[in-house]
Amino acid sequence: MKEYFKLQYKLLNRIIRDAGIDPVMGYILGAIAFAAGSLYLFSKTTYATAVFILVALSLQSRLSEIRRNDFLKLCFGDKQRKAIRVTENLVLSIPFLFFLVYKQFFLPAGLLLVASTILALLNFRSTLNFTLPTPFYRKPFEFAVGFRGSWLMVFAAYALTVVAISVGNFNLGIFAMLLVFAITLNFYTKPEPEYYVWSSSQKPRGFLLDKTRTALLYASLLVLP
Repeated sequence: MKEYFKLQYKLLNRIIRDAGIDPVMGYILGAIAFAAGSLYLFSKTTYATAVFILVALSLQSRLSEIRRNDFLKLCFGDKQRKAIRVTENLVLSIPFLFFLVYKQFFLPAGLLLVASTILALLNFRSTLNFTLPTPFYRKPFEFAVGFRGSWLMVFAAYALTVVAISVGNFNLGIFAMLLVFAITLNFYTKPEPEYYVWSSSQKPRGFLLDKTRTALLYASLLVLP
């Protein structure tokens, strides 16, 4: 299990370096951005604790993908898989827990800790052969794949919008809209299979411009509600 987390740490550092940022600086900037965003959220809405816990659990849910859990079980066995999943969820929840404790929201912090542990131990399986329809069928990769993996987070942002309207909190509505944009940015963290690039008849500049236009169009479509 120790080797697994060493590998994940190296992969994370490689991703940060590929973005042109030194890993240490990347962690510092990430911590500053998280703290600033959290302070802004808690200063603008009384529903900040609920939003905070929802965002944390939504991020953790991406680690509970069935094929990923099956792979971990195949490599490490069921007992080790559960230990890895619990550790992953707890590590991911640490920034949220620290901030909740800093704000003296001890009960929400405890609820997040318990929910993170339970979410790691649960193994969701579906016997239904169902493909979630999307309006992104013309472009087969980023948004179609990303939306199907993040639709709960998107609809959670829509739910925040409904709450913002019901309580008349404009800033919460803006936060929900920015959350949708952040989710769509996450769609581009995984590059498309190489054969999509090979099969394209466009030159590099045209290919990248087309991807940019697609991102703007489909992100606007998700934000439209």
